Amino acid sequence: MAQHSTGGNLANLLPECPICMGIMRGARLLNCGHTYCQDCLEKAVLRSPAPHRLLVCPECRTEMALGEDGVNGLKRNFSLQTIIDKYDNMTLSQKEETSRQEATEPTPTEEKYTVKCERHTNEVAYFICETCWGTLICRVCTEGDHFKHHFVSVKGKSDNLKASLMEIIEQHQKLTAQVIGRDQSRAVDSIACNIQRLENEVKQTAAKKILALQKEKDKLIRLVQHIGQVMEERTNNMYYNEKPIDSIVEMVVRDNEYDITAGYLEAMGHLKMSLAEMKEKMSSSIMPDVAKCLSFKEEGSRSTDTKLCDLVLSNTCWKPATTYVDINAMGNILALSCGPLGDWYVLCSSGSSGQARGEEKSVCLRQLSNDGQCKRVKTLNLKAKPLDIVFTKSGQLCILCLCNNVLCLATVQHLSKTSTVMKPLQVKDLVNETLKVTANHQDQVCVPDKNGCGIWKINVNNGTGQKFSMDDFPHPVNAASCGTSIYCITAEKQIIQRQGFPSSVPTVCEHDIKSGEPVQLLVDPKTCTLLVVHQSVNTDTSNFELNIHQLGRSKPVVKALNVNWVPSVMKVDINQKGNLTILLAKEQSGMIVEYKRENLPSLHDIPGLLPQE
Repeated sequence: MAQHSTGGNLANLLPECPICMGIMRGARLLNCGHTYCQDCLEKAVLRSPAPHRLLVCPECRTEMALGEDGVNGLKRNFSLQTIIDKYDNMTLSQKEETSRQEATEPTPTEEKYTVKCERHTNEVAYFICETCWGTLICRVCTEGDHFKHHFVSVKGKSDNLKASLMEIIEQHQKLTAQVIGRDQSRAVDSIACNIQRLENEVKQTAAKKILALQKEKDKLIRLVQHIGQVMEERTNNMYYNEKPIDSIVEMVVRDNEYDITAGYLEAMGHLKMSLAEMKEKMSSSIMPDVAKCLSFKEEGSRSTDTKLCDLVLSNTCWKPATTYVDINAMGNILALSCGPLGDWYVLCSSGSSGQARGEEKSVCLRQLSNDGQCKRVKTLNLKAKPLDIVFTKSGQLCILCLCNNVLCLATVQHLSKTSTVMKPLQVKDLVNETLKVTANHQDQVCVPDKNGCGIWKINVNNGTGQKFSMDDFPHPVNAASCGTSIYCITAEKQIIQRQGFPSSVPTVCEHDIKSGEPVQLLVDPKTCTLLVVHQSVNTDTSNFELNIHQLGRSKPVVKALNVNWVPSVMKVDINQKGNLTILLAKEQSGMIVEYKRENLPSLHDIPGLLPQE
């Protein structure tokens, strides 16, 4: 094994043996191309499984068989050895002079770093074992635990990586030179010119759309002004001068045959003209209601559309409330439903808790006329706690009940009987005891989970049901089915919509939060639109306000209902004629308010209201 040279920096430039890390002595060349000291190779042969016959390259692990001469039979690396011999033949004064010259040169910025082996702390880790995923090892490790592993010298690995880095650096420098060589000024000018062109295109396109929208706005304003003028003129001319008619009536009453014969044609002409005018004035009498119900429906769903909106006459219009009925019951008021013939049915209970345990108790069903008169009081026997009542289109009374935490449907085939038919429903989840339901045109009601995130759609005729998940919107408190969608109100007072097909995803609907918290959903049977009931409570003044809106509209469909007490039971129902009925109750007393539907013609059915195209 060769000894480390002490001849200064010049010795560091001489080739080193990868095994002993010293100056190469007796350099021998292996078949794989690696070179080592002769002494180092002889020691490696002695450690091999077949001494003097098998040699394993310490770097690339290539095995080679030796001849009878062993290591002496290997080829010499004359190129390396010649350099080393020249250094050895230099006189001491030459070596010192070379060292002094190197000392006068600037000190290199790089230092030679060494890392100690983790296992053999006195040895320097000159190798990297690639078999062990790049572990740093020393010379002793190559002869021990890592003997048959594939390892390379740190210097060789570093040179390869350095060459790879230099290649990328060279490419980067070439690209940098190309970028710098470009005319930056021209490039910047080109960018600025194209950006300015785009800005001009945006301005021109926007100007065209603004002009089109301005024309559309002017057109709509002229339409509204025309309709307003026609309405005002018809309203001002509603009062009719009946003197010509009075004179004709006097002529008929006098019964003068000559006057009647002579004045018949003129009188008939006046009567026909007056009759036509009266028909026109009949349409004029509804002008205030028409004006109240006019609204704009937004259009322009396509990006190229410049149409602002369409003027429509909303069919969701109710007359001001004219019916306020105070009710007093023998028991606690629980629920209300509108009967098929227009009567109101109020369900009352004694308030006993034994009904939820399956004990048979009596409930009272009061049938009220529109003026509040009690037409009939009926007692029904139930083995469950009643939650709400609903009528089917065929007139069958259905009572949703809770028995042993199971939702049941009690049906009364004929209101003349006191017995009911109790049927458990498919709902396996708990439901709210303040359940409010309304039936759609298919006699289906929606029942939300109490603790889950599902909605049950139940047919009250046969009790069959289907569950729909609201995914990430748990704890729905009220639900309704409208068209092909299911809507619900969550505990966070959001309104969620889900289409009726399996792959649909629930979405949040916009609604007016200024009117209070949404508490109930119901479907208008006339227009198949969803109505949202909002309530707001002032706990300091005990003031209660109720509003009803069409989903997505800020304008309420009826005037807000205000009372100076807070009801414990509130329900809004709508019958097949479209009349709204509101129940507000607290224990054994309450009130019923009814809003009758305003049946208005369409805009095109009102003669002369719209201008001629």
